[in-house]
Amino acid sequence: MKNSYFSTELVSASSSNRTATLFDSGNLVLIDDLLGKRLWQSFDHPTDTFLPGMRMDDALKLTAWGVTQKDPTSGNYTFQLNQEGNSEYTIYQRTVLHWKGSAARTASANPFNFRELPSFVVSMLSNYSKKSDISSMLSYFNHTRLVMNSTGEIQLYGWDNKSSGWSQGKYNCMDGTTRVVDGLRDGQSRKVHAVYDWLAGIYTGGCSRKSDISCNKKSEFDTFLNMHSMKFEEPDTEYYAAKSEEDCRKECLSNCKCLAYSYFQVAETRRGTRSSCWIWRSELVNLQADYTCGFNLSVRVAITDIEAITRRNCKPCGPNIIPYPLSSQPNCGDPMYYSFSCDDLTGEASFKTLNGSYPVIDIDKENRTFVIQVHAENAGNTCDTKTQVVWLNQSLPFHPINRCFDGKLQNLSSGGVINEMQITWEPPPAPTCSTSADSEDWPYSSCNITEQGQRKCLCNQHYKWDDLVLNCTRGLLKDQLQLLVYFNLDYKSMSLTC
Repeated sequence: MKNSYFSTELVSASSSNRTATLFDSGNLVLIDDLLGKRLWQSFDHPTDTFLPGMRMDDALKLTAWGVTQKDPTSGNYTFQLNQEGNSEYTIYQRTVLHWKGSAARTASANPFNFRELPSFVVSMLSNYSKKSDISSMLSYFNHTRLVMNSTGEIQLYGWDNKSSGWSQGKYNCMDGTTRVVDGLRDGQSRKVHAVYDWLAGIYTGGCSRKSDISCNKKSEFDTFLNMHSMKFEEPDTEYYAAKSEEDCRKECLSNCKCLAYSYFQVAETRRGTRSSCWIWRSELVNLQADYTCGFNLSVRVAITDIEAITRRNCKPCGPNIIPYPLSSQPNCGDPMYYSFSCDDLTGEASFKTLNGSYPVIDIDKENRTFVIQVHAENAGNTCDTKTQVVWLNQSLPFHPINRCFDGKLQNLSSGGVINEMQITWEPPPAPTCSTSADSEDWPYSSCNITEQGQRKCLCNQHYKWDDLVLNCTRGLLKDQLQLLVYFNLDYKSMSLTC
């Protein structure tokens, strides 16, 4: 007897002709040929996957696979509409509520009522119930699927033609267009080891601190990474005694378990405004920037990961770290690298070229590279470097590496295309200076005039400028080192002869 792995559970009828058809949408449909009626379709009986064309109603439920994504048996998690009929979606771990989110932001006394699904996902789940959704959203969900995974997360997958595979996201560290938050970059480093995954839409690594935060009474080694218009999970507690943001900051620094805070003014009808200081002791998840009606968020980080090593470092631009020699202001960095600007309101860093400014989405200090967003109208629709239309000033120390970062073109819901262009910068020469006080930032150097008539922090005797570590280092010059090598070789050969 053959094993049965699947059944429509329809009563067999020998008198009727039935045809099973698999449509391009992925829907397997059983049709009565005589009546032209659909007797059964797989879209009404999903397992863990929701495809465009399905409709999430009270009867539809996604059930995760077993312990791993390779185990097709029924797992512990289910995703469905809240059976109470209040336009909320729920994830249950067997009979225990694991997560609940609304289809749209609802009024609440809690200002951090952020537990809603993105609007484009809600449109997909409702099968574009609003006519306005069809034209604007249909192209966005071309070749996508929503999956209830075995670890209790809802993930949106998209097909990547370049890699011929599915890329995914957990809604961890995203902005309003589902792109990754550019911050948490130097102050916090990703668990994934490269920006490639993030640009491909793989956000599963989340964010983690580059260095462990310290805990001492003076709080000498920690500071905060300030971000604007943020969406996040609810805080753990409120500090009612705070009368100012400085009070809130000090309270967080004095508590070893405090990982972040948010301070803002709450309008009250009778008493005017009231200060609110909210504290997080648990790890931050589901961060989203550029969020309408979002809040400022200050994340605790090690001071060495974010603040200037010298007075010449530019201050962070929101969550973006501008490492030396890059410059976003006339009084910081190296003047030759003054090609960046900062929008203090949004915390967005931009790179200035001869034909416009472009958003900076990644800066890799160790490899001296950064990535900018280039719209298709400015860069063409291919990754051919010969079609490059971003005009770089050839006299400046910036050079393009590739026109499309990791060879990827990012498709937008509006039908446009975003390219990522990777640029490298040259190692900087010895820093410029105006007075002897400037050399205090560079140990073992003094402010002197060069042969070209420039004032620079020149390294003292027996020291040389190392453009990789950005400091004067003690060591032999290259020709001296070669001489020493030759001498050692001769000495060894002489000793062998004896």
